[in-house]
Amino acid sequence: PLLAIADEAGGEWPERARKACVHFVTAAQTNPTSDRIRLLSDLRTVFADRGVNRMSTVEILAVLHSMDEAPWGDYYGRPINARQLATELSAYGVKVAAFKNGSKTFKGYVVDGPNGLSDAWARYLPKSKEDDNSEGEQ
Repeated sequence: PLLAIADEAGGEWPERARKACVHFVTAAQTNPTSDRIRLLSDLRTVFADRGVNRMSTVEILAVLHSMDEAPWGDYYGRPINARQLATELSAYGVKVAAFKNGSKTFKGYVVDGPNGLSDAWARYLPKSKEDDNSEGEQ
């Protein structure tokens, strides 16, 4: 519709509108991942690598901070903290959960459940190799 409007306006607008479209499509292809999507992807990797379905926030933050190529060790000038993690994940309906490990209670994140990560992973991330392999086994 915007290109049609630019065409109707005439003059320099059709060319400018097309250049803008090319710019935005190219930019979207070169930097398609937002921080939130990157966080979801990194968390899926962390949980899969450890083979767990829940982790404390402290554990998660330690792992995120240690990722060399990820932004989590310097997130807006400081390492990402528990509040920022909760804020970023709440956009996907993921909430902190309390769970027991032995006699201790921890706050952290779980894979399954109404406020777990699995729903966000399924909705916002492409299928992982593990997902493809598990479907073939059924």
